[in-house]
Amino acid sequence: MKRMHLFTLLPLFLFSFTQEEIEEFDKQSYEALNNDRAIKAIYEGSLEQLKNIFSDDNLAILTADELRLLRNMTFAQHAYIFKSEDLRTWFSKFDWYEPLSDDVTDYLTWIDTFNISKIKKFESAHKKDEEINFKDEDLVGIWHASPMVAAGYGDLIYFFPDHTFRINYNQMDWGKRLTSMSGTWSIAANALILDVTERSIIVAGEIVEGYASCASDFAIEGGEGKKVTISPSETFVYPISELIIDEQNQAAGYSMPSVIIGTFSWWKFGEDPYVDMH
Repeated sequence: MKRMHLFTLLPLFLFSFTQEEIEEFDKQSYEALNNDRAIKAIYEGSLEQLKNIFSDDNLAILTADELRLLRNMTFAQHAYIFKSEDLRTWFSKFDWYEPLSDDVTDYLTWIDTFNISKIKKFESAHKKDEEINFKDEDLVGIWHASPMVAAGYGDLIYFFPDHTFRINYNQMDWGKRLTSMSGTWSIAANALILDVTERSIIVAGEIVEGYASCASDFAIEGGEGKKVTISPSETFVYPISELIIDEQNQAAGYSMPSVIIGTFSWWKFGEDPYVDMH
């Protein structure tokens, strides 16, 4: 009788999801596509949205005033007494707000602290007096979300010299409904501004467990690909760093410049954005 080793059974156990988990992923996939978590928090007073870390895209679509409201909502949920009249007025609209303390530091969770720090970073992108040394021509080219490529390319941004751009999302992430978006780009002070005019998305389809080279726990099978025109355009504002050069590796002839957009690093894989790497 052939002996079955333990490791042959482990994948069945480790990657088995309940129907409820599959349905929850499907729900979250559309929420990510809608990108409205922060908007719901601010305008609907939805405390549920504060339980998880906001994505860069959640924050990039907000104005400076909206970012301020979102950051202070974290304090409001813990009954903070605001000194600013406009904040007191805003949060008083929600039934859950009850000002009780002028110090809620001890009540902040690590998610609260992380979100506050992240929101502040995006607020800095709206401060026009914090200008960085970054030339438009430095950004032209192909940027990858990792300094290396494994089974396939991750997220790629193509910045064209005519100030148009295209983002192709991770070709190995078969659970993502947003597959690409495009529009125009500009740099102002210390911010990268993307005006999105078109998105490619996947709707419907069956949610199955990830398999083969899938980079996510779940995959969408049989979905319908659609191109959606965004009119008027949707504006995303990301803080951007100066160009980062590893001088030691550059001297050795194999260094790629990198840049931090939002909270993620990107590496320049090519100078010519007209070369399609997907």
